[in-house]
Amino acid sequence: MAFTKSDIGCPVRRLITWSILMVLLFQTCTVLAGFPAWHLDTLEELVNERLDPVVSPNAIGSHLHDVAGGSGFGAAYNYETYVNSKCTTSAITVDHSNYWMPKMFWLNSDGLFTPLLAGRRFYYFLIRENEDIPVAPFPEGLRMLVGNPDAKSKPDPDTYGYTCLVNRDLSTGSISGDTFNFDRDCPYGLKIETYFPSCWDGVNLYKSDGSHMAYPVLNGGFLLYGLCPYSHPIRVPAIMLEYTWFPNKISEAVGVPTKGRLAWANGDTTGYGAHADFVNGWVTSILKEALEDDTCAGQGQVEMQVLSIRHLRDLSYESTGPSRLAASSRLTTIPMRPRTVNLTSAH
Repeated sequence: MAFTKSDIGCPVRRLITWSILMVLLFQTCTVLAGFPAWHLDTLEELVNERLDPVVSPNAIGSHLHDVAGGSGFGAAYNYETYVNSKCTTSAITVDHSNYWMPKMFWLNSDGLFTPLLAGRRFYYFLIRENEDIPVAPFPEGLRMLVGNPDAKSKPDPDTYGYTCLVNRDLSTGSISGDTFNFDRDCPYGLKIETYFPSCWDGVNLYKSDGSHMAYPVLNGGFLLYGLCPYSHPIRVPAIMLEYTWFPNKISEAVGVPTKGRLAWANGDTTGYGAHADFVNGWVTSILKEALEDDTCAGQGQVEMQVLSIRHLRDLSYESTGPSRLAASSRLTTIPMRPRTVNLTSAH
């Protein structure tokens, strides 16, 4: 079943003017380790559904996704439909884009699966070789997929990273890894960051092999920085999408190492099958103005506290929409298309 913006409940939408948007963005601009970026901490769940308008348009998707963003999300992607979403779960209410990852599950000792809760946030990195290189708004209709759900080894380039959060002070004691199979528990969450390409070929809005987009070159291995290749000359914001999953919200998972206990919704137990999607739903004129404003395009020395901006919206939700999974759910199988998958051993 395809859900439209009239089916999915969101906060009451308020009118966002250019001046209000600049207040929002001014509070979220930051220099992270010297890198200019928009740091957006508010990105809440919109829906959990087996829909993927990028890979499987107008069809039931192969596996379950945890989707955030505009309420226009459905089985098919059309920019005009998405940009006219009734509302969004993003802090910036003119961003009607959608962002998603597969759902993550915990394998219980009785063989049943429990879906994990997640926190979400994202960054738009605006790093360029020099400030004269413009960062263009996403083209209307742009779709991106990063990662390979069927991968069984570390990708090249390394488009994601896992972090096991060990201490309340998240800046200390954390453990990084190529997979989610850690030899200890992650009491403060299991974080995954995915890095989207930021160089567009200027022609194609989507190609199934991802060749319409490219990562910068001469970047010293840092995918969010560098020069765009001649084949992909147009620089757009570099999205870093971050989900933090919370195994310890499940009583059985407290103190238990994650190794051999986690699975992505597509059945991957290695962790190498991490992937994420983005479809553009921005109001182009407003995003363009924001990117061209020196105070929030990283061309000046922007150093300020990163603040939550959610208080500037009316948070009276209608319904949480058609999401059908709760953290207390215990499923005999992970909802996906039939396939042969080993769900009990990590590699």
